Amino acid sequence: MLDARRREVWNNLQPFASNHYYPDKAGAFTPEEIEGVDKWVDSLLGLQAEAVEKAVRKIEFSSRAKYKGSETYFNVSVSGTQSSYADICMMLESLHLRAGQKVIDLGSGYGRMGFVIGDKYPDVFFKGYEIVDARRAESSRVAQSWGWQNVSYETRDLGDVNFTPDVADVYFMYDPANNPTTEKILKDLRKVAEKRAIRIVAVDGTGRLSRMLPGRPWLKKQQTAAANYAKFPIVLYSAGA
Repeated sequence: MLDARRREVWNNLQPFASNHYYPDKAGAFTPEEIEGVDKWVDSLLGLQAEAVEKAVRKIEFSSRAKYKGSETYFNVSVSGTQSSYADICMMLESLHLRAGQKVIDLGSGYGRMGFVIGDKYPDVFFKGYEIVDARRAESSRVAQSWGWQNVSYETRDLGDVNFTPDVADVYFMYDPANNPTTEKILKDLRKVAEKRAIRIVAVDGTGRLSRMLPGRPWLKKQQTAAANYAKFPIVLYSAGA
């Protein structure tokens, strides 16, 4: 269970966290300062991403065939695979989520978006899909330690032809996969959009999504925002009825 003192510190922080500890929307903080804040929040939450990643890479590099060419981002730093808490808060605030809605993270890494939803949006459901089981396990451990029952994570290969993501209101994509898998994900989401309205939040770090998403007639671009930390475009699309 969560250390009582850490919970007390976190709870006391919340009234002013979004205005002080999370960098502001004007980008007043430098990338180095924002990364420092992210690591501080990770530590406060009890997330041990660096240690887990170091251990898992020793194992997975020797058995890469397990992933059959899937994108795992083992060659990128932990901070390079995670959205900053500032950007996550900005994105979620702009979505104006309602009670009972569901958000799915397609490639959730170490689960930061789920942590923010668990803490700030207790009436919104979140599920994160991650291909590397050790990352999923660490995300689940943190969420369970805080008692966020609206947050869950699953170990999934998004490119598996036998897998389709759950139906949700919002889908989040931070360059989650290689081109073939991303195409498969988009086909999955189009099928969902044929039956209901959805929104897709895309963070484009590699340029892949900028090439693959525009021009698809079933997607309507709603807005673009500059990210505070990553400096990658954050684009919101809508689809469906």
